[in-house]
Formats: sequence, structure tokens, C-alpha cells
Amino acid sequence: MAINLTKGQRIEIGLSKVGVGLGWDPNEGTGFDFDLDASAFMLGENKKLPLDEFFVFYNNPVSPDGAVESSGDDTTGGSSDGDDETLTVDISKVDPKVLEIVFTVTIHDYETRKQNFGQVRNSFIRIYNAQTNEEIAK
Repeated sequence: MAINLTKGQRIEIGLSKVGVGLGWDPNEGTGFDFDLDASAFMLGENKKLPLDEFFVFYNNPVSPDGAVESSGDDTTGGSSDGDDETLTVDISKVDPKVLEIVFTVTIHDYETRKQNFGQVRNSFIRIYNAQTNEEIAK
């Protein structure tokens, strides 16, 4: 059974390969499409990136250790299979300097487009077992 997360909540997942899926519905109103972006910050002992390349997102799709990989940038949302963007994590490959991985979601160019998360419909971020597809948390 999946855990329903609250903003800022931390959980231990106990898996070796996980997926982090992000989804949202397309903008049906006027204006620009919603372009949400999933990112991962791989943090070291000092709560900072060991190298800039440990920030994984659509423009830096693979961490230097090969542990975290982005599926790329979906600029509109509404994927038929549920997840619009995915970060895949292989815990066994994580560099020993990395002690924590923080996942974030942002809206691309939100200021220019005058967008905020309150306008996005049916958005979610979920964590699942990448080997079985079993959802762990959403």
C-alpha cells in the first residue's frame, strides 16, 4: 500500500532501484503550457553537491556516477501512461560522497508565464520500485 506524502516529509524506502515519476494535466486555459521539471540534488556530507554534475535534470540527464538518470523534458504534460517525466535511481551506483538525494519539481519560466502550482491540475510526484513498478509513495 502506498504512503501518501505531505510536503517536506522524508521516508526510507529500502529499495535498490527506484523511479520517481512526475505527472500533470496539460493547460486547457489560455496562455502557455505548464512545463514542470523533475530534478534531483545528490548531496554530500555538507548538504552541498560534491560536483555541479550531481544536479540531475533535463539539461544534465545523468549523474557522473550513473546512478540517477532523467527521462528528459516533457514540456506539456498529459502523458497517456501517467508519468510525464521520470528520474530513475540505481542506489548501488551512488557515489560514496553522496549521502542524500533530494527530489524537486519546478515550473519552467514560471515568472514570465505568470504560473504557479495552484494553477496546475492533477499534478503528482510518486516513488515506485523500478523493478516491479509497485508504487511506494505519492
